[in-house]
Amino acid sequence: MINPNKTIIIVITNLGADDLAIIAENLEHKDNILLLCDEASTEEYKPKGVSYLIDSFEDKEKILEKLRLWEEKSKKQFSGIVALDEEHHYSFSEAIAHEFSLPFYEKSTLDIASNKYLQRMKLKEAGICVPKFTIITEPIKNCQIIFPNVLKLITGYGSSLVYANHNIEELEKNIKKLKGIAEKDPNRQVFDTHYTSLYEKKVFYPKEQFILEEYIKGEEYSCDFLVEDDKASVVRVVKKITNEKNFAFFEGMILFNPKSIKNPDFSLEELQKICEKAAHAMGIDSGVCMMDFIFSNGKITVIETTIRPGISTFVDLMAHIYRSTSINKLIQQKLGLHVDTSIPEGIGLAVYFLSPRLGVLKNFDTSFLEKNKDKLGIIKIVKYYLIGERIKDEYPGQNMPALLGYALVKGVEIGLIQERINTIRNNVVLEIE
Repeated sequence: MINPNKTIIIVITNLGADDLAIIAENLEHKDNILLLCDEASTEEYKPKGVSYLIDSFEDKEKILEKLRLWEEKSKKQFSGIVALDEEHHYSFSEAIAHEFSLPFYEKSTLDIASNKYLQRMKLKEAGICVPKFTIITEPIKNCQIIFPNVLKLITGYGSSLVYANHNIEELEKNIKKLKGIAEKDPNRQVFDTHYTSLYEKKVFYPKEQFILEEYIKGEEYSCDFLVEDDKASVVRVVKKITNEKNFAFFEGMILFNPKSIKNPDFSLEELQKICEKAAHAMGIDSGVCMMDFIFSNGKITVIETTIRPGISTFVDLMAHIYRSTSINKLIQQKLGLHVDTSIPEGIGLAVYFLSPRLGVLKNFDTSFLEKNKDKLGIIKIVKYYLIGERIKDEYPGQNMPALLGYALVKGVEIGLIQERINTIRNNVVLEIE
């Protein structure tokens, strides 16, 4: 029995309306949850069926006062916090946890989660394979990271502001591009100077210092793992459907249990051992974390990990195929409930609808998919754009295709996935002017 007065605060910043909707609409235990959202995330979507507060996230004391008033008026008591304010280096969640005496991570853990250089150092020390990496401010002809390589923000996250470089000219161009973006938007939190007591690098300058890392070619995966009593249990695994023409952009996701597939790239037990090492490296003894990795040449190379569950269309997919999500498992843990960490055997598929260019959407016809839902195993079709709307450039300067929506699919045999993807894509009619 859950104490009805217990309330978990979920701090949400810099999420699009679509990701916010996926999280909010699939939440369990909504009576025990308060969403604290920034204004940008709620411009186009307001959560339904769950309590929420909206703030500009410019003044920590103002937020704390809002929370004090809400707690007093509701007669409830804050008992835990779920931190999704990654772009702010989790600083708002940290302040809230301190004010209301809620369990939270150490400052060193937040630094490692927010800084790619520190994170790679810690993971490497823990015996985890990571790409070769260095800090760079200007193009270096004799750099130790050979081409092709990857340029990223030290404090960046997700697929934004990530560039592949095949030669010194591309590297020079992309460094200039990152510096130009920082100059145009200097107050964006991801560019804030980062102070830390870890290692010899006590100050990082994300506006002019970047991570250059080895390009690892292989199959890309993502997982979430729950940490409890120094043990890690993987609760989600997805394989990303990649396209060499669109670096760092994915065309879909396959949700699966490695145990249910013949000759998988890796075993669930192998992955869990790496997750445990990652949790120890970051100083985490409780929570749900995300990890992105590549399987190449018979081994797992970790690209990124952090202290929150992954956020993407696979949250919606997981909710429909598994009837739960990693965020819900984290909430269960915070409420002191039993958490089922087993992964069901069902395979799920998210197929993205992509626009080859920007412009005004003139036609977006999915009628064939609607008529053949049962035959194709389609359980949901989501459209981000309506006819007549202008398609937004979500990743300025990265020449990425625009994501117009997606279809969720169930019951596909692993060997028939590409055929199903092709059938779905070939039967969507798009017209863009």
